[in-house]
Amino acid sequence: MLGGLPAAIVSVVLSSFEWDVRRLTSTMQKAAQTGDVVAYRSAAQALADAAVNLGAFHLAGMARNALEHEVPSTDCALLAASESAIGAIRSAYASSTGA
Repeated sequence: MLGGLPAAIVSVVLSSFEWDVRRLTSTMQKAAQTGDVVAYRSAAQALADAAVNLGAFHLAGMARNALEHEVPSTDCALLAASESAIGAIRSAYASSTGA
């Protein structure tokens, strides 16, 4: 997915993804705690989009499922999947480059 790009660009993309995922899951948690459905769904949609753009399809699916919640909820499985996706993408890139 990121193959062929200079390492510096890939590093920026991966760091941005990591930052976005953590920011968006934090926003979802805060929105769930305050009952802010609009903020929750907005963050969930953005998380799904970010995840699918880098091939983190499991995380994207979980974020899309979160959109179906009538009442926002803090989802520990989604948080775990987000950290797993970050690690998997970094690992896959490192393996493909020998880094």
